Amino acid sequence: MTETRATYKLRRFTSSTSPGFAEALRIYTRYFPASLKTDTNEIAYWADHYAECFEDQFLPFGFYVNQALIGYAQMAYFLKERLLVIDYLVVEKSHRRPNIFLEFVEHLRTTIDRLGLEVDYVVAEVGLQSHNGIDRIDPHTRALLRLLKSVGFGVAKAPYIQPQLGLTNKESRTPAALVIDTRERSAVRQIQRETYLGIVRTIYFKHYLRWYSIYADEKIQYNRHVSELFEEIVSKIPDGAVIAINGFPRLNSGPSVSVQVVDTELTRFVRTALVAFGILGALCAVTGLVLLIKLVTDVSYRTLVVVFALVLFAFFALLTPFYPSAERVLDHLVSIMPFLAQPNRVARHRRKPGKITRRSVQRSAKRRDPLGPSNPKEERRQQVERHPTTQD
Repeated sequence: MTETRATYKLRRFTSSTSPGFAEALRIYTRYFPASLKTDTNEIAYWADHYAECFEDQFLPFGFYVNQALIGYAQMAYFLKERLLVIDYLVVEKSHRRPNIFLEFVEHLRTTIDRLGLEVDYVVAEVGLQSHNGIDRIDPHTRALLRLLKSVGFGVAKAPYIQPQLGLTNKESRTPAALVIDTRERSAVRQIQRETYLGIVRTIYFKHYLRWYSIYADEKIQYNRHVSELFEEIVSKIPDGAVIAINGFPRLNSGPSVSVQVVDTELTRFVRTALVAFGILGALCAVTGLVLLIKLVTDVSYRTLVVVFALVLFAFFALLTPFYPSAERVLDHLVSIMPFLAQPNRVARHRRKPGKITRRSVQRSAKRRDPLGPSNPKEERRQQVERHPTTQD
C-alpha cells in the first residue's frame, strides 16, 4: 500500500468575497487573543479598498493542505521602502507541525517572488507577555521565535513597542520583539540605527496609522499615540549605534533590548585583554590545583601531566562554542593525549647500548669523577696508590 503525499497550495484573497476568505478569518479569530486581534471588519474593509487608496499592497492568504483550508497569513508590502510586514501567520491546531509551518513559509516566499515584489527586509512583531510588571518570554512565544529562526529570521536587539490596535484596545500596547529576515542579505547580522528606525517608522506611520485612518474622528489622536512611541524608541537608541540581529533574544526586562554600539579598536582591545586575563587566571588556578594534588597525594608526575591535560581539554572544549580559535588548541591537546596515556612510550626511544671503546671508558670515568684526570695512565697510578701491593 503506497502512501500518498500531501499537496500544499497557497491562495491569495483579492477581496472579502473571495472563496475561503470568511473561513480563513474564522481560523484567525479562534487562535488569537483579544489583546492581539485586529477587528475582522477592518480586515474585510481593507481587503476590498487597500489597492484603491495606496500604491502599496495588502496581502491576505489562505493555506491549503489536500484542498482543506488550514492556515491564514496577512501581510502588507510597502513599495518605496521595499519592506514586507507580516501581521498574522496562523495554522489550525490539529495541523501544527514543523513541516507544515516550513511548507507554509516556503509557499509564501515563492508567491512573493512570483508577484515580482522587490523586498529588502521582511519583518514581524512578536509580542512579549507581561507578568507582575516583568516582561518574560512565555513558552508559546519562545516556540514561535524558534520557528521563525528556523526559516531565517533574527531578533533585532533594539527596543520595540507594538502600538495599540485602535484607541480602545489598551491591552494591545505591549513590549515586543521585532524579527527581521534579510532575504537576499542573509549574510548581514546587523543593521544601522537609521535603517532600523526607518523600518519602525514605516510600520508605525504607513501601516498602523494608515490602517486606522478609516476612523476619521480618531486619526489625530492615534497619530499622537504612534508619534510618542516612535520618539520613545528613538531616545533609547544612541547615535551611531549598530543594531545586532542575533537570531534569538535574551530578554528579561522591559521593552529595552540591548543595543550593540559601534565596535571601535579600543573596545576590541579591552575585550581581547579581558578574555586573555580570564584564560590566564583559569590556567594558573588549574596549575595550583595540580601542584596541591601532588603535595597531598604524592602521585607520579606523569599522572599529574595527564590530569592537567584533561583539565585543559575540558576547559578549551567549553570555550570552543564561543571562541572558534580555541578549537585549534583543542586539536593539539587531542593529538598528544595518546602519548601521555602510554607510560612505556618514552622507554622505546632510549638509545641502544653501543660498543665499549677507550673513548667511552674515558667519558664514563670523567662522569664518575669530573674533577679527576682524564689520562688513563694517571688514573692507573692513582688506583695503585690507593691500593698498594706487597713487594716480595
